[in-house]
Amino acid sequence: MTKDEIDEIREYHMENRVHFIVSSPKLKEIERTSGISKYFKLSGSLAATQYVLFNHEGKIKRYDDEIHILREYFPLRG
Repeated sequence: MTKDEIDEIREYHMENRVHFIVSSPKLKEIERTSGISKYFKLSGSLAATQYVLFNHEGKIKRYDDEIHILREYFPLRG
């Protein structure tokens, strides 16, 4: 979107969370035609070889694959 298409952008970010609110008169048209996620390119596929995530203590940790993530979080969720 260009500057004249956006009425307002509000940001409510926290240390481990990202949150935007975008106001535009074109949002209903975008949602009806192509979809908001597609228009803003909010989803897609990536080939991931490394994962850097917040662990259960809120600290950043590097994981080699999905199995390592599950092994760490399964006991916490069980």
